[in-house]
Amino acid sequence: FLPNGTYDFGEATLTGISGENVSIIGQSADKTIIVNRPPRTMEGLGKADLLNNTGVGLYMQDLTLKNDMESLGNDERAATLHDQGTKTINKNVRHLSHQDTYYSHKVGGLYYFEGGEMHGTVDYLCGNGKVYFNEVKLVNERRNSSTITANSELYVFNNCVVENNADQYNFGRAWSDHPVCVYLNTTLMDGGEKLISTRWNPSGINCDYSIAGEFGTKNAEGQDITPASNEVTFVKESTTLQTILTAEQAATYTMESVLGDWAATAKQEARQLT
Repeated sequence: FLPNGTYDFGEATLTGISGENVSIIGQSADKTIIVNRPPRTMEGLGKADLLNNTGVGLYMQDLTLKNDMESLGNDERAATLHDQGTKTINKNVRHLSHQDTYYSHKVGGLYYFEGGEMHGTVDYLCGNGKVYFNEVKLVNERRNSSTITANSELYVFNNCVVENNADQYNFGRAWSDHPVCVYLNTTLMDGGEKLISTRWNPSGINCDYSIAGEFGTKNAEGQDITPASNEVTFVKESTTLQTILTAEQAATYTMESVLGDWAATAKQEARQLT
C-alpha cells in the first residue's frame, strides 16, 4: 500500500515486478504517483519503460504511473508498464506518457482495465495478448496526429471515453498477425470532429486488420453518432472491411469471450471492498 506522495525513480528504467499475485494499491489515483524520467537516448520499448512486469496476477489500483521522458513529438517510446506477465488487473490507474504508453507483451496474455486513464499520442496502447478495457478514459495528448492503438491480437474497449487534444486522431492501426480491435459504446467528447474520415488508420505496420469495428459510438450528450456504414480499405494487403458492427456482432465481444474463464475471477478481484 502506497500513501499519497510522489515516488520518483529518477532515470531508473525497467523496474521489475515478478512473482504471483503482487498487489500495488495507492491511497488515491491522482496523488499516489510513481514516476521516472529517462533521458531521450534511452528511448525504446524494453529500454525506457518505467515498470516491467513478468509476474502472474499483478493487481494495481488507485495509482498514477508516469513516464516523464521529454517529448519532442516523435521517437519517444516510453512505456509506463511493459507487461510480459498475464492476468494483470488495473483498476483506476492513470498511465501518463506519449508513445507506446502501455505495452501488452505476451501472446495469449490476459489483461483487464477498469476505470482509470490512458494518455498518449502514437500507438499508446500497443502489443499482443487479449485486453479488455472497461470504462477507461483514453486521452489523446497534443500532437498533429494521434493513433490510439497498435495491437496484434485482441483489444476490446467497452463504454470508454475518448478525450482529444490532437489536431486529428484515429482509432488504431494493425501491428501484426491480423489483429482484432473493437470499440463498443464509445463516447467521443469532441463528437468525432477531429476523427479522420476513415476513422481507422489504413496503413498497418506489418499487416491489415482481420476485424476493426465499432458499435454504438456517442457524443458527449449521449446521442448516437455511429455512421450507418464505413468501409475502409487497409493498404498493406488491400483488405476492405466494413467497420460498423451489427448489434449481433457487437454482442459477441463480451468480457467472457475476450478473457475466457479468467473473466469471472477478474470481476471478483476488481470489485471495490468497503
